[in-house]
Amino acid sequence: MAISQNLDTTDDVVAYEADNTLRELVGPDTPLAEIFTPRLIQECQKKIDSARDAFFDIAGYDLARLEAFVKVQMALPEATDAWFEEVASLAGNIKGHAELFNFGLVASITHHIVSICEPGTHASPVRLRLIADLVTMLRIAIRQKISDERGALGRELGASLRRY
Repeated sequence: MAISQNLDTTDDVVAYEADNTLRELVGPDTPLAEIFTPRLIQECQKKIDSARDAFFDIAGYDLARLEAFVKVQMALPEATDAWFEEVASLAGNIKGHAELFNFGLVASITHHIVSICEPGTHASPVRLRLIADLVTMLRIAIRQKISDERGALGRELGASLRRY
């Protein structure tokens, strides 16, 4: 499906053209109920559930890269803007998937990492220390498959996160 084109940006108002790609493909007279059958919806739900179940395993790959970046950087005197951009990209990737599957705790932790990577938030050594702490929290959440703050460990991580 094509992404809608941004038509106008004035101040805080953004207008988008409606995306009619699906309607154009099937024709204006085809009822959507004939396209989105219960069987097709069920198959799509199975694929979504499968991707949701694999989230923590897949997020573990980005987490490993994130941990490696932090470990190497901790031995150096100061992080570069490029380093913060790469960390923000890795954390943002995890964040996007966590939000998609409604894993609020992981999304919150990665949101904080991305925010701290923004220039001017703190001095570089402080930003690095905060990111290292948040990556530790993220490791716990991902390895323990904690999606929210309902369990004891989730509540503890959530309370710790609110200090940032």
